[in-house]
Amino acid sequence: MAYRPARLAVLSLLLVAVGCGPEPAEAPADAPAGAPAAVVAPEPGADAEPSRTGGQETVAAMQGTWQSLDDPLSVLRIEGDTVVSVYDGETLSTETIRAVRSCDDLTEDPMGTHFTLSDGEAEPLCYEMDAVDGSSLAYVYQPRGNRLAYERVEG
Repeated sequence: MAYRPARLAVLSLLLVAVGCGPEPAEAPADAPAGAPAAVVAPEPGADAEPSRTGGQETVAAMQGTWQSLDDPLSVLRIEGDTVVSVYDGETLSTETIRAVRSCDDLTEDPMGTHFTLSDGEAEPLCYEMDAVDGSSLAYVYQPRGNRLAYERVEG
């Protein structure tokens, strides 16, 4: 068994690697012996990403009629969870908008800084909110990084 010393060396390295992991959490001092460590939740807002919607729910902040800054013939109407894209007065599409945690985690999150648009047939398209306030709306199409910017207009 010529490979036995090599096997022992590998096993020794594995034991050292496992033993060098993070320290286990300690149970509270008044806990009975052998009790599991307490789970401590982070403070609310700790490590939270700043809101790009001024503290409003993402979709609620986007409600209204928006005209593209790049092409004045392009208009979005956002009412509830419906987005209607209009070009030169002609409706191009009607899609459902949904606020999500991120484009990697499409879990619905009303305060999320990302949103999806879906026509119900194709995969939803994901965007990251850049800014929204009473007069302007801007977001970025995630796969390509295109920034789309709009100004609020009377509906």
